[in-house]
Amino acid sequence: MHGTTLFVGNLGDLASEDRLRTLFSEFGRVKHVDAFGERDFGVVEMASEIEARRARKALHGTLRSGRVFVCVAPGSREAFGEE
Repeated sequence: MHGTTLFVGNLGDLASEDRLRTLFSEFGRVKHVDAFGERDFGVVEMASEIEARRARKALHGTLRSGRVFVCVAPGSREAFGEE
């Protein structure tokens, strides 16, 4: 994964900028968050690639609010089961 930006989806109850910021701050400094609740996805920018990678590995595929949370790098096919 390259970069510090992550696409997140299947948000459910996490579909707010404050909730996403709180969740991702466990993995490092969050530079920017956009949440699009009506579309059930968002974008999170971490301060470093290491922090972004740590968050992605910890969160992608986890069960959150009864949904499988999606957390992938832009351009990744990982959300579709491909690396």
